Amino acid sequence: MPLAPTRLRGAQFAKLVGALLLQQRGDMGAVLRRTFDRYGPAICVRPERGWFGRRSSRPKDRARDRLSEVWLVADPAIIEALLIREHRSFAKDPLTRELEDVLGLGLLVSEGDAWRHDHRIVQPVLSAGAMRRRLGEVAELVDTALGSWPAGGDLDCAKLFGPLTLEVVSRIALGLSLRDDAPLVGAALEEILDYYAGFGGPGLRAPAKWRTPARRRFEGACAELRALTTRLIDRRAAEPCTAADDDVLGRLLADHRRAPEVLPAARLADQVMTLMLAGNETTTLGLAYALHALAHNPEAQGRWHAEADAAAEQGLELDRLQWTRGIWRETLRMFPPAAGVARVARSDVDLAGLKIPARSLVVVPALAIHRFARWFPDPDAFLPQRFIDPPTWPKLTYLPFGAGPRVCIGSHLADIEAIVALAQIGRRYRLEPQPGAKPLRFKLSVTMRPADGVPIRLVPR
Repeated sequence: MPLAPTRLRGAQFAKLVGALLLQQRGDMGAVLRRTFDRYGPAICVRPERGWFGRRSSRPKDRARDRLSEVWLVADPAIIEALLIREHRSFAKDPLTRELEDVLGLGLLVSEGDAWRHDHRIVQPVLSAGAMRRRLGEVAELVDTALGSWPAGGDLDCAKLFGPLTLEVVSRIALGLSLRDDAPLVGAALEEILDYYAGFGGPGLRAPAKWRTPARRRFEGACAELRALTTRLIDRRAAEPCTAADDDVLGRLLADHRRAPEVLPAARLADQVMTLMLAGNETTTLGLAYALHALAHNPEAQGRWHAEADAAAEQGLELDRLQWTRGIWRETLRMFPPAAGVARVARSDVDLAGLKIPARSLVVVPALAIHRFARWFPDPDAFLPQRFIDPPTWPKLTYLPFGAGPRVCIGSHLADIEAIVALAQIGRRYRLEPQPGAKPLRFKLSVTMRPADGVPIRLVPR
């Protein structure tokens, strides 16, 4: 039976937009959950045609970027059709395409033959099996990074994890150390993400051709990272590179030398930028939110300490870290660094009975769906046990890394890195809420970032 969608018009539409704008540094997920509860799982929130789209400075892009309709969906069958069954009928959304200014045609942005070619090179290096084989190496990198952490005190843990995650990603994916470059990368990434969070969040900024101070700082940060990328590629190129290397950059360089017309130097650099930035930011946020959740949940923290101590005595193996894995997955449910998934229809398409016109934007807001009480009972409680017990929620209602062919290619590295980091932190520290700290709030940029940091108190064990 075809799904009966709801179209919000006039005052209904204005009320939703106003509520979302007011909650940009609050709980946008709650606004969207109430909207789905009231209107159903398929909502057209922007019926006026040709209004929303990327502010492109290139005239040839304007017709492509103009959208016909905007849909919010929260039905598992629609999500499955969007991300898996009908994925070829959809392209990347305008906000993701905006990242081309930073990432070029890296895997997060590219499509078609270029994406398929590069994905085939990168995926084996970052597969679940490959990451398990490098568990010991990840553990050593994490242990070294934690050696520079403070002995304890009140701090913003959002600032703690950047150098750690950058070093793991760079060593595992690029075959290089970025320890000395971490301050440059951190400062540049902060400028870029602040730009995307500026004036109303993604999609609501001044046009790129307006030379605002924020735009100039953004372009300067991008230029710094591009220069670093060139230096990294030159460093790695000075070493032997083969198609059998266990780092992504080595394999990309080998493929570029073999067929530069298929993998041009510019796109090789785009892949390095994507791995360096996207692989760093999301894991950093997830780990910071995990420590915040543990600081506010003493019972979950007690089990975490016990498991971390046992793993230290018996040897670090993923099978011995079930509770820690549950902590990580429950954190991504409650505080998904990626707020959702969006696609644009290339042509008219049927999504499980929902008729979507060509050039429509379809949004799956994970930050709302992850807290639906009908799928995740007591949704505002931090309960790692959910991810130890058999799942009770429908497939594709838990989407921290997306789903389908375009699922995050670095998800297995993020999982291994986060679980190992949490286990080693659990051996060293007890966590407490920071007295007088503000409740956790978010601001929407490329990711769901903390508006006021992630304050906790570290206490040595």
